Amino acid sequence: MIATLAIENVSLSYLDTVKQVIPKCNSLEIRHTCSDDVAKMAFFKLSLIVVQSVKVRKNIFRKDNDISKFLTPNLKYVSFDDPEYPFKLISDDLLTLNSDNLSIEPANITEKELNKFLKLWMKRNHTFYRPKVIELFLKNGTEIDEEEVFKGVKYEAKYDEQRLKRRDGKELDVYIAYNYIKFQFK
Repeated sequence: MIATLAIENVSLSYLDTVKQVIPKCNSLEIRHTCSDDVAKMAFFKLSLIVVQSVKVRKNIFRKDNDISKFLTPNLKYVSFDDPEYPFKLISDDLLTLNSDNLSIEPANITEKELNKFLKLWMKRNHTFYRPKVIELFLKNGTEIDEEEVFKGVKYEAKYDEQRLKRRDGKELDVYIAYNYIKFQFK
């Protein structure tokens, strides 16, 4: 097993060769120099050989804005990071997440969508919702309005975060600081 496999701008056929030669890697990094097509295919083809984390260093969703299918693979950690182009998200994207940990920087999501996510999470009685942590860093200069995020949501104030409790006993701690929001599922 190799520690980190970094993919730059290569041909699509090269990805099949990589998958055959390298059976497992601890971490996959898809760099910003990749074309969108190569980055998308690298994610789908090579995330199958990843043990720990996948980091995508470019916004490959600028044209079709469908990030949800990239949130469903069964991974321990997924990170999307592109300082130039924020990643557009809606509440349904967060509900389809099947990885333990997700980090997106910068994220483009409204307080209304964050509120919708919290309300839908509270209503669901899924005994299995895989994520443990979701971290979203909104674009610079965007401050999160806590009142809008928690509007109509019952929570308990706990230190510097809010705790939500569902009827099935599941808990969610939410921490907000300026343009950062963290969801910690328990």
